[in-house]
Amino acid sequence: MSSQFDLYDDVAGLERYLNFPEGSLRNIPIYARKPAIDSILKVKEMESKNLFRPGLYYIVLLPSMRSTETRKATSGPNGSILPQSSLWES
Repeated sequence: MSSQFDLYDDVAGLERYLNFPEGSLRNIPIYARKPAIDSILKVKEMESKNLFRPGLYYIVLLPSMRSTETRKATSGPNGSILPQSSLWES
């Protein structure tokens, strides 16, 4: 693990920058912090460009490991339980 300070290490600073209540981001695991914050920033950017209407959005981070097998085992014939695509590529 790097000892160099990273933007994503300052959770309190990120909360202030995003105008989130204190403690909003502290439960995000460190390994998921960068993709989560990047996704939040992307949604805020899309809102500012009127691509998304202002509102409440859920950002879900989930592993894609074995997703095809899981989809077949847990859903109907069309595999609708898991998302088929993402809004954007990272």
